[in-house]
Amino acid sequence: MKANNLPNRSLLIILVAAIMLSNCTKEQSISQDSGEEFISISAKTIIADVVVSPSGDTSGATDVAAIEAALGGLPAGGILLLESGTFYINRTIIAPIGFNGTVRGVGMDDTQINPVGDDATPYGLSPINVPFASVPQQSSSILYFPDPTGSLLVSHLSSTLPDSFATELNFIDLKDLTSFVTVSFENNEADTHVSNLRLVGTDAHPTSPPIYAHQPTFGVTVLGNGLGFPNFVTGGTHTLTASDISQIGIWATIYQYLKGANVQVSNNKYSDIKQVNLRWIDGCALDIYNNEMTTATFGAITITQEGLAVPGDNSSVRIHQNEISTAGFGPIEIGGISGGTNNFDVLIEKNRVTNLGPDPLGFVPAVVGIGVFEGNDGAIVRNNTVQGEAIFGIMNESYGCTFQGNNLEGFTPNVADYGIFGDNNTVIGTGTSTVFDQGMNNIVTGMSNVTGESIGERLQAAQAKRKE
Repeated sequence: MKANNLPNRSLLIILVAAIMLSNCTKEQSISQDSGEEFISISAKTIIADVVVSPSGDTSGATDVAAIEAALGGLPAGGILLLESGTFYINRTIIAPIGFNGTVRGVGMDDTQINPVGDDATPYGLSPINVPFASVPQQSSSILYFPDPTGSLLVSHLSSTLPDSFATELNFIDLKDLTSFVTVSFENNEADTHVSNLRLVGTDAHPTSPPIYAHQPTFGVTVLGNGLGFPNFVTGGTHTLTASDISQIGIWATIYQYLKGANVQVSNNKYSDIKQVNLRWIDGCALDIYNNEMTTATFGAITITQEGLAVPGDNSSVRIHQNEISTAGFGPIEIGGISGGTNNFDVLIEKNRVTNLGPDPLGFVPAVVGIGVFEGNDGAIVRNNTVQGEAIFGIMNESYGCTFQGNNLEGFTPNVADYGIFGDNNTVIGTGTSTVFDQGMNNIVTGMSNVTGESIGERLQAAQAKRKE
């Protein structure tokens, strides 16, 4: 009985497959016009309200106008799909103020937005409202979203700067691109989600200072309203995931001037950059994990108030399961917090960090693998692997912190594996770990104490100066 049903079932499967193939073919054949709402690429349907295709105009004028027109006509919460191919732009693509929607390509290997500009015909600037400025300033970006609302999504695109790329002088007087993607808040509060981007910078303009080995200065930038500094009003949820970002001048990722925000930076790959930075925050939850980073000069992951007093609520900081290699200051840095400010509640765990020695640009020395500077009391640093070369593997200037289960066996210190300059900390070493203990009432077990190095006196003097 079962055997007799097999041919019928086979015919049914074949019939269903034929219908599906027919539908898929029809969707692929649809051309975008005012009445269509979807398009299928590579047999995968992507629902979109508006679709824009590359014009082929390498001057950059046509594609900028087409994309901006599409952004302006997109309904609230709508999706703009940028087709496969290369879009050329000769100035910043500016979304309407209060934009709420999605800008996506087919994939980071399929949809490219490439700027054009050289000394003879530089990339045009746009009035980007830099939050610490009282008036909009001329700046440059690939995509700029001023004061978005609702939920902003940007995904599945790539952008590559050509060699000899130049812009008009931007707001920091450089002929370098300022940013790939800029989001700047003024009055609104929105969520931002950036994913599946490939962003590739290039050499800095020859007139730029030596610290700018690459341009743009920033990669993905989310800026809350900082006009009331040190008080902020902008919150929201902000994510950056599954992106590949390389050759950035200073900050590959920067989130700043945020209050009550949730920020997640995860599963990204960074190479030949200086820093992923989150700073000037109030009552935020920061989660940075599963990133692969190769950086130079500054700390690879830096959470900081830049030594300025920021009142408000404590911020939760979790940094875990990252793979980081840094030549320069340190792979992970929790910046000093001055008096009268909110604190960071810090957990750093299960990261593998390698400090590859001094900054190749000669800008900063190799100080530390993981640094927890003053004011971050109660931090927990556990189960990390720290290798390489620096003054200390792990350095702490805060009170009441716990350091346990960290593997510093492969680390080659100039002074000691641990440098402890705060009080009332618990430090449990492994193997042959050493500690340079300059604090009071620290509980140190499982390691030998190193004393008398002149570097310790210099570090103490530097700490005292910071407290002044």
